[in-house]
Amino acid sequence: MEYDYGKIIQYIDGSWDENFNAAKRWCRENNATLDELVEEREDYYRFFRINRIPEPEPAPVVEPEPPTYAEKRAAEYPDIREYLDAQVKINSEDKELQAEGYAQLDRYVKDCLAVKAKYPKPGAEILKI
Repeated sequence: MEYDYGKIIQYIDGSWDENFNAAKRWCRENNATLDELVEEREDYYRFFRINRIPEPEPAPVVEPEPPTYAEKRAAEYPDIREYLDAQVKINSEDKELQAEGYAQLDRYVKDCLAVKAKYPKPGAEILKI
């Protein structure tokens, strides 16, 4: 017996199980499913329908949104641990460490200000007087 998509198959030869199992096998091999198994009897003919499994629709292409100024800034700011390390040095009793901490803090602040200048806050130019 030959099978094809969207057709109602009728058979009279062989048993119901033989034909049903053959149709299931064909469906597995050809990316199809048996619709609700329709068993109708008309003069000893039986029928069932084979359906093609629909191809999945491709996922829509989503353009990534450009990063905001805040995301750009966050990616380029210096590591916060540098700031904390500078504070620890500044608050130590050792004068050399304090001097090193002030220099480190100065570098950290300059690096942060450079990032802010590179990626200004939107609308900030309006506020300048």
